[in-house]
Amino acid sequence: MRGNVLAQPFGSGTVADLALPDSFVRRVADRAIIDSYNERFRVVEDDAARPAAHPRAAAAADGVRVIRGVTFGQDADGPDEQRDVPRNFGGRGAGAFGVTLAGRGAAYEARRAQEIVTRRLARDGLPATALEAVRTLGPAAAGQVDLLKAALSGVGVPTDLLAMFELPGADGFPHGDAAAWMAARVRAGDAAMAVRERLGRAVLRAVPSLAGFEPTDDAGSRVPVAARLQVTRGDDWLGEGDGGSIDVARQVAALAPDVPLFIGVQTAHAADLCAHASEWMARRSAGVTIIEEGARLSQWAQDNARPGCIGRGGKRTPAALLPRYASRHDELTAYVPGDTHAAESLSSAGFALARSPLHFQGGNLLVVEDRARRERVLLLGEAEVYRNIALGLTRDQALELFRVEFAAQRCVVVPAASYHLDYEVFVRTDADGRPVAFVASALEGARAVAGSGIAAMERAGVLPAGAAAPDRLDAVWAALGTHFDPAFGFRATVAACFSSGTVVDPGAAGLRVMLEAMDTLAAASGLDERPEVARGLNGHTLAMLAARRRTLDDRIALRSTIAELGWRVVETSAMPAGRRGVSVLNAVNCGPMVLMPFGAGNCRSAEGAAAEAVASNGCSVAGVRTAESQRRHGALRCALALHG
Repeated sequence: MRGNVLAQPFGSGTVADLALPDSFVRRVADRAIIDSYNERFRVVEDDAARPAAHPRAAAAADGVRVIRGVTFGQDADGPDEQRDVPRNFGGRGAGAFGVTLAGRGAAYEARRAQEIVTRRLARDGLPATALEAVRTLGPAAAGQVDLLKAALSGVGVPTDLLAMFELPGADGFPHGDAAAWMAARVRAGDAAMAVRERLGRAVLRAVPSLAGFEPTDDAGSRVPVAARLQVTRGDDWLGEGDGGSIDVARQVAALAPDVPLFIGVQTAHAADLCAHASEWMARRSAGVTIIEEGARLSQWAQDNARPGCIGRGGKRTPAALLPRYASRHDELTAYVPGDTHAAESLSSAGFALARSPLHFQGGNLLVVEDRARRERVLLLGEAEVYRNIALGLTRDQALELFRVEFAAQRCVVVPAASYHLDYEVFVRTDADGRPVAFVASALEGARAVAGSGIAAMERAGVLPAGAAAPDRLDAVWAALGTHFDPAFGFRATVAACFSSGTVVDPGAAGLRVMLEAMDTLAAASGLDERPEVARGLNGHTLAMLAARRRTLDDRIALRSTIAELGWRVVETSAMPAGRRGVSVLNAVNCGPMVLMPFGAGNCRSAEGAAAEAVASNGCSVAGVRTAESQRRHGALRCALALHG
């Protein structure tokens, strides 16, 4: 599996060219092992009954406005994501999204320089690789600086980052002149080794992309000045209460009636969303702005624009720092066109915006104002560091640029126990100004889910009363096995046990979570490490259990990293597992209230315990239905960006 991860194509090369550390590749591979096992052996027959959609037509109520986004009128059928982009794609400057790979028709020098950038940028660093690209492009390209910069950009050099370097001393160059200095050295015929040695003394001087930007304190209790979402359709997927994108927006509109709401939507669904928003206005004092886009959008508004504010005229104005481009995946950075450009539409809605040269996904960043120590701390999921090392920065340079962009005093890198950090950690500041980190205890969550599932099976008569317990699941596996068909998976007949009986709580979703809990508990027990048991398991099962056990160890490392900050750490009932998990910690602070996501019906015992733990910190907790969103690999914070 590790080889498969590294062999994935990205740009003109593969993931192997990104120089990712073995520990991170292992974590990515472990997630892939678990996912492939679920797709093969944990299939559940779908029992969701989706009703026919009913178009809603209504004039916009007072307080609802519709504006056109930057992609309005564009082709709605464009690609959802792209991996065939050069390493330097996106970032600041005109034409940043028009960069293409140098193909077979390009000059030999350009193709050779692109290969050098692809293979060596992450390993040799930006200044050294840029110099080698200049030398490969030749003295003719080095003759005019503007043409050279365009040529470097064309072969994949992130020239916006290169311009941030300066070399002190009489033989050096000021901020912005690195390319010109390299061109001069090539024209002068200076020895390559001597030039590289001098370049080794170059330093990166970071300048914030958005002056005065203050990111939202993810642990704070400030009332937000704006809330932002993106919806993927104009109606509920299963019905009101299903926890899909429209249902999440509906609940946020009701729970935060005084907060202006901004919602991105594709043109095909804009009229239906407008009708919904008009209904919400009966219980709202703040308006709803609908931003109509032509491009396809995801639901995950947190990832394409980091929320915050800047001060203007004595007031806090909503602001956002955009990543180099909106992206997906952790081991690579696939370009998501719709989300990338939809974030730019916020400027028309009155937001202050700037696009950063950094790659980042908002779900992997947590900003915490530790008022007790009077410092702002940026927690970074480790993938965000490696994305930027892939651009030619060193680890220290990437962290310094993150620190400056997010106005933080320090950055702390956290191991990737999950795809994103906000699945694993929720932070709330206590009355003394000290952050309290609620971190996922997957075992506690799995035991709660298994206990609820056993009770549901007993009520349905699928399992005899008292035949099983969360620490002995043999009887549960035996009962489920009688409802397993190799062609269809676990049948809807047994999945029905895990439904509350409503159309918005399909049993298949609950059974998938139950199976996840059972596999987690099996891995933790070390069952597969007993020779007499291991002999009866296939290789895929053994690999899956070992991968889960390593993930549990990764969570221990994550907790230790956060505890070293001096914050109070509370292990909390949760089971982060993407589409099959209990993502209750994917929550947000909304003023004095915490909004917590609630998923499938049989997750309530785990979610209730987590809500009690958070509420014990002296705040109110409001549950937000997110079941359908969780089945699509996200929850509440993934979908909701609060600007405060």
